[in-house]
Amino acid sequence: MAAYERLLRSTEDREIRAKAELGVAVIQRALDRRDRALKSLEDLPAEVDHLALAAVEYQIRAVMTEFEGTSFAAEVRAAGLAALTHAAENAERHRGVQARAVAALVDRGEYTGALEYLRTLEAERAPTDRRDIAEMLVNVRLRSDEDADRVLESFHSRLESDPRGAVAFLDEEMARFRGTRAYARLLDARLRADSKLPASPPEEDEEEQSTDND
Repeated sequence: MAAYERLLRSTEDREIRAKAELGVAVIQRALDRRDRALKSLEDLPAEVDHLALAAVEYQIRAVMTEFEGTSFAAEVRAAGLAALTHAAENAERHRGVQARAVAALVDRGEYTGALEYLRTLEAERAPTDRRDIAEMLVNVRLRSDEDADRVLESFHSRLESDPRGAVAFLDEEMARFRGTRAYARLLDARLRADSKLPASPPEEDEEEQSTDND
């Protein structure tokens, strides 16, 4: 482009000037296109926060392919390879954040929330990129089984002295386990307890009505 600009400064010939101006415009458009591509390669790695890594890698490679055979091919390719590395690093970091989020839910005993979050992650990932999700699912299952054992132990210890209180306790606890394998055991214990509950006492207003009739 510098040669065209020198030519513009050194000639008054209209035809030469027109060709030089066209050359400057073509080169400037190419430079603008290259700059937009390089900017996109800087920005794309951050997209792994809400897109699958494979989708981001596809977009990066598409930008690299677009410049093959041009004078900017080497520059764009180098930026693209750096972007691929950065995207992979971001994806790994993002997976760490997701794993900690699941662990926090499990530590609080919120197994239903953990499973719903993992289902969301699974839907966003390619089938070949779900190994960590499978590991987290195993952890949810093991922890929920252990916690369910403790809940059932507490439920049965309360059942003798306060059946209604025990059932209310179990009803509240069961919400945390919905969707887990342990939920079936808790539900079975809940249904068995129904048959052992004492008959409901008469309502106070019925007693008062009976007294009034007397």
